Amino acid sequence: MNWFTNPFLGSQIPITYETQIEFENEFTGNREKIIQREIVGFVYTDNLSKFMQDMKMIQDEVRI
Repeated sequence: MNWFTNPFLGSQIPITYETQIEFENEFTGNREKIIQREIVGFVYTDNLSKFMQDMKMIQDEVRI
């Protein structure tokens, strides 16, 4: 995860949307993958460690 810190806003963390496309190349016959990532917004927090704990908890809940 990449972020940067602003002394007035706290930490700014980008929210990204990822698209993956897999296909077979007609010329080479190889399987290829295109990954596109796009920043769709930002989250601001003045308590980065608490934010990271919350994200880990959400990620664990989604996997269940």
